[in-house]
Amino acid sequence: MAAASAGFGSILSASGGFDIPAGVNPITQLHQREMVLPAKQADVIRDMADGGGKRGGGDTIIIHAVGAKSFRQLLMDNPGAVAGAVKAYVRNLGRNAMMPV
Repeated sequence: MAAASAGFGSILSASGGFDIPAGVNPITQLHQREMVLPAKQADVIRDMADGGGKRGGGDTIIIHAVGAKSFRQLLMDNPGAVAGAVKAYVRNLGRNAMMPV
């Protein structure tokens, strides 16, 4: 092993990031604030970095309302959507105690 690593000449550094290719299982030394992720989580990070379609996190809802009156009207005009959102929130609250209130 020592002879094989000596063939590199200098010690490799992954300070700027390093993606381990398939079929290679190097011994590593980690430094402060570095982490190693399991393949499943690493694939999510790779996909996000590449701008892929996989998503982490929840949906973003943007409401355009001029004022309180127009916002109220939006809710009144869409009672099914409001009811569905409230039901989903209550259902998910039981699964995720950290959801904002």
